[in-house]
Amino acid sequence: MSRNYDNWERLVDAVLRREKDWQIAHDHSRSPSSSSLSSDSSLPTDHGPVNIWRAEPYLYEQNPTAFSKDVITKGVFKKTTVPELVFLRGCSPSFVLGDIFRSSAQVLGKGTFGTSYSVTLDNGNKVVVKKLKDVILSKREFEQQLEIFGSIRHENVVVPIAYYFSRDAFMIYDYQSQGSLSALLHGNTVENQPDWETRLRIAKGTARGIAHIHTRHRGRLVHGNIKASNIFLNSQKYGCVSDFGLGSAEVVPVVMCTTGYRAPEVTIAGKVSQASDVYSFGVLLLELLTGKSPMNAIGVKKVDLVKWVLFLLGKDRRLEVFKGLALRFPNEVEEMGKMLRVAMSCVADSPHHRPKMPDVLKMVEDL
Repeated sequence: MSRNYDNWERLVDAVLRREKDWQIAHDHSRSPSSSSLSSDSSLPTDHGPVNIWRAEPYLYEQNPTAFSKDVITKGVFKKTTVPELVFLRGCSPSFVLGDIFRSSAQVLGKGTFGTSYSVTLDNGNKVVVKKLKDVILSKREFEQQLEIFGSIRHENVVVPIAYYFSRDAFMIYDYQSQGSLSALLHGNTVENQPDWETRLRIAKGTARGIAHIHTRHRGRLVHGNIKASNIFLNSQKYGCVSDFGLGSAEVVPVVMCTTGYRAPEVTIAGKVSQASDVYSFGVLLLELLTGKSPMNAIGVKKVDLVKWVLFLLGKDRRLEVFKGLALRFPNEVEEMGKMLRVAMSCVADSPHHRPKMPDVLKMVEDL
């Protein structure tokens, strides 16, 4: 239990430490010395009521008096309220943050933007909580970005159902019981690998999700981190894109996506675009065809999957790219060849030579 719950326990401990810090500041604010109040950098100096510290809703049930805070504005004490979970448009509130903190949690993994936890609520339902790291956005910028998320409604896009923004920032998602593409391809034995039809469904669903994102918000949205661990399967085994929006071009223009999925221009300049999303999707198609990770081990060296495929194609050894699949599904070799052609058009060196995602979707749908 200690390893799975270590980060979660530290998070709750941090909340409790903040409550203690607030109590110290609160006691200090009751001191008769007004000069000591004005010199304390933790107290507000602007013209509006500001929280000294925003207690987590979890603490409300432990200590209700801590939920409504005294703050000082021009020497006058005022009561403030604590922010709660904000549910996105179309999502019904079914729990509060206190339910999250009281529930058991298990680390699902650490990614580019933070750590994800699987949380089992008291009623038995599961949600995924992503605790974001290094949030540099203001509260208003964060809310604006989440408003954009809330406008995305598509069966192949996994969007947050709620968020919380205070000193810590959380995004909460529905739990995806079918698991990720990464686990499906790299966590199973050869005998349990997905069949060709399932791989096609994953490719089609993922393409639909990315294409939908690219056409929303006047065509200005970018995913920024397409990879197998961010693709989940729905009940029909179609791919669904997750972690969308954390690389939004409007709010966070520079994102370094995962090595192996990273387009050449992202490696050079660090700036993602819709064209770099297309490149990452092309790598994903190669991953589906070969069963290999984007940075796969060949002997003692790690080799970039795109470079490995280009080497084989240069030697006119196309069938070796999907040899394993061809042996299992010999009647589908022609379709595999077509998918390979789509993938290679997506991973063109120059972003200007790559097709747009709606065009990629049409090619994938035609398989």
